[in-house]
Amino acid sequence: MSDMDSSRIQALVDRPGESLSVELKRWIDPASPEGKEKIVKTALALRNYDGGSLVIGFDNNTLEPDTNNVPLDA
Repeated sequence: MSDMDSSRIQALVDRPGESLSVELKRWIDPASPEGKEKIVKTALALRNYDGGSLVIGFDNNTLEPDTNNVPLDA
């Protein structure tokens, strides 16, 4: 990972916020049908705006880390 990638990731974690290029989601189970659907829909929405970032583990209302629903293997 380059320094630019690290700093971009750190900025998303330090100052989370949704926009056309950033989607915040609570924890997602990628093995469940609902989790797969959420990931696909989000990826397609971001692609419609020439890409972006999916940040998992944050509440999109409070912009705080979702510490109540952390998966056991996270």
